[in-house]
Amino acid sequence: MQATAPIFIPFVGAAIFQRSHPTDPIKQAQIGIAGPIAGTLGATAALVLFGSTHWVGFLIWAYYGFLINLFNLIPFGMLDGGWILAPVSKWVQVAGLAVLVGLFIAQLVSPLVIILFIIGIPMVIQRFRDRALDAHLTSGPAAARYAMGAAWLALVVYLAFAMYQADTMLNAFVR
Repeated sequence: MQATAPIFIPFVGAAIFQRSHPTDPIKQAQIGIAGPIAGTLGATAALVLFGSTHWVGFLIWAYYGFLINLFNLIPFGMLDGGWILAPVSKWVQVAGLAVLVGLFIAQLVSPLVIILFIIGIPMVIQRFRDRALDAHLTSGPAAARYAMGAAWLALVVYLAFAMYQADTMLNAFVR
């Protein structure tokens, strides 16, 4: 597939724009999960480097790498989690919306969430209004759709655990 080089957005991540489009929703989901897997590998490498050097900078990079990738896996709108779980069900978008609203109410994220919400809500509404779109997105083989869901879940569990571990280690430096 043809795509642009990654455009890095400080403290947010990277954006890659496709010049050609995937042929089916499973391919789009595979593309969607590739970025968080790469980011998770990078954050894990930073954590391993911290373990061998004990330089707190690596630990901070690891923590924020885990956090950004975990946030990106929220299944809503244009976040990678939304693309990865699109073939599973349209209802995961509603769950992702609930997570974003909950994080905002708990004041655990910045006002950037409002922007994501405003941009992403039309995608969710379209998914519920357009039956042909929903039928297309869930048209792949069930085994492939649920494999993507399982891969997403495994990545979320790993990232949450790794972020918790990095946070625990960072707290030792804060004391």
